[in-house]
Amino acid sequence: MDLWDELKRGAQSIVDEGSKFGKMAKLRSQVRGLEAELGDKIYDLGTRSLELHRRNELHHFELDELFAEIQAMQRELREREAEIEAMAGREPNAAASGACPDCGQKVVEGDRFCRGCGYRLKG
Repeated sequence: MDLWDELKRGAQSIVDEGSKFGKMAKLRSQVRGLEAELGDKIYDLGTRSLELHRRNELHHFELDELFAEIQAMQRELREREAEIEAMAGREPNAAASGACPDCGQKVVEGDRFCRGCGYRLKG
């Protein structure tokens, strides 16, 4: 085998490896996209379930405790946000751009879901 044949084989090996890495990068990108989409779906499921529970339309003994914990965390979150606003010299929820059409809780511009009830906001 002469030098020219070895160079061609080496070049082909580099091309094959590059193609393999390109395919792997594309697959990794697809995986990240699917993971993000799955995360959004799980988030939607959770917020819809929480909304149904808040409306007293969803009952399951295994979920009731989790819903209660989530609602307590939401209250604590609102309290901490109010503390931050007060420390900054602003009225609590001063940055709010409106209210939830379902529960009346003030919502911040950019929120996709109400922090009070989980209602899906337009946007």
